[in-house]
Amino acid sequence: MKSQAHTTLAPSEAADTSTLNPARSSPLLRMLLLAALLITCAAAVYLSPLQQWLNPDSLEPLKGWIASMGAWGPLIFTLLTTVVVAVGAPRIWMAALGGFAFGWSAGAALALVGTLGGCWVTFTYARWLGREWVQARIGKRLTKLNDLLQHHGVVMTLVLRAAPIGNSHLSNLMLALSPISRGSFLIGTALGVLPTTVIYTLFGSAASGSTIGRLTTAALLLVTLSGVYYLLASRSTLVRNTLTVLSNKK
Repeated sequence: MKSQAHTTLAPSEAADTSTLNPARSSPLLRMLLLAALLITCAAAVYLSPLQQWLNPDSLEPLKGWIASMGAWGPLIFTLLTTVVVAVGAPRIWMAALGGFAFGWSAGAALALVGTLGGCWVTFTYARWLGREWVQARIGKRLTKLNDLLQHHGVVMTLVLRAAPIGNSHLSNLMLALSPISRGSFLIGTALGVLPTTVIYTLFGSAASGSTIGRLTTAALLLVTLSGVYYLLASRSTLVRNTLTVLSNKK
């Protein structure tokens, strides 16, 4: 009978083998892919022709281009908003363009759908690529934040979205890397972005020469939103806790 051969790996060889284990390397590789994707998105926003479109001088040409699409114009605008928001460009700019091209009511509806689509795309790819790696390495440091997102995900998301100032793309990424449920993310995002979407479509429609009243209304609504947000932040325990955790205050 032939004796069965046994191979014993040296400790260094065993370590090398463990690093090649797909189950261990996959989260890191996905995280690196996410980093590369985010760099690509930043380049698309700041180093591509998209940067030239994100200014007031481009409103009229973009409106003409959308109008040239005829009946496909609303769909093209909605898909364009989804793509632009997904790569990290300001969502309020697309809301203003929607108001300029379609009027405040139709523009708000189209911009809201496109914004939700763009936020969902970012949330989906960031969650798949990065959440496992982030939670495995710093999840214990985020216990309070994770707990709030698990039990009050809708409110947490709404607080992030409804702020008069903020970065929607960073919010998408932070929420994607957390334990928040997809349903809470979508509901909180829809409720949170609605006020500013309406406000900036009003600004956009006013820029098209509609009425000075819309410009005044938009400004008053923005001031009102800021005041309501401040009152909520100062009086609501949950909102205060949310903002405290998000700002890393103890």
